Amino acid sequence: SPSLDSNPDTAVLTRSVPIKDDNMYNSFGVSAYSYTGSWNENKTPNYFYNVAASKSGSGYNLSSTYYWPGTAYKMKFFAYAPTANTQYVLSGRTQAGSPTISVTIPSDVNDQKDLLVAKTDELAGNTNTAVALSFNHALTAIRFVCGDDMQVGTVKSVSLKNVYSKGTYNMGTQT
Repeated sequence: SPSLDSNPDTAVLTRSVPIKDDNMYNSFGVSAYSYTGSWNENKTPNYFYNVAASKSGSGYNLSSTYYWPGTAYKMKFFAYAPTANTQYVLSGRTQAGSPTISVTIPSDVNDQKDLLVAKTDELAGNTNTAVALSFNHALTAIRFVCGDDMQVGTVKSVSLKNVYSKGTYNMGTQT
């Protein structure tokens, strides 16, 4: 069952709402790697790739049934949300290594969605249970607040300089 590691954020004064446990996306994409030996960045998502996990009651279910491959194998899982957002593009099925997400931040704050990512440690191929995923925020939200102790006056503008609006997020290294 997915959970979201959340900081004690207070209300954000933009229209793009941070995702927390109580408003988690209705679905997310998940990829699974099955392998023998040690994990390395030459592996591909050979078990399944970007399969939809949809909200069902208090948990999430995959769109198809998958069985654990057995004791000879090890597994790693990577997940992200939202999936139906053209600004967050998951690396292809044949890309080796941890999945990446190409990110382009829209200039309109209404179109800026909270990007969530999750990964597991290495699991035994005979774990035979549901995989728990803890989602984290991959991007930084910034909010500006004028406190009561500010000097009298009007703030006419706030600007940020040298902020990236495009990049590639590596789900394995979390960078």
